[in-house]
Amino acid sequence: MGSPLNQNSHTVEEAVKLMEKDPSINFEFEGELNPEVALSKAKLDSIGFSRLKNEANILVMPDKHSAGISVGLLKAIGGLDVIGTC
Repeated sequence: MGSPLNQNSHTVEEAVKLMEKDPSINFEFEGELNPEVALSKAKLDSIGFSRLKNEANILVMPDKHSAGISVGLLKAIGGLDVIGTC
């Protein structure tokens, strides 16, 4: 959403399609969303098409570089819990 299509976009689309077909998945998930939308209930509600009922509690980054930048920003702002490596 809001980003040019690239290889990561297609990978996300395929992952979402696989998850939609899997009846064992019992949690809410969404495809590509800008972080400021994914982390705000008001913004999620305003776009009108997200399947999330509340803000995201997990963000998956497209690559290590993006994850590193995001971790640095969240550390600076505060309230960061990291699971995995960056």
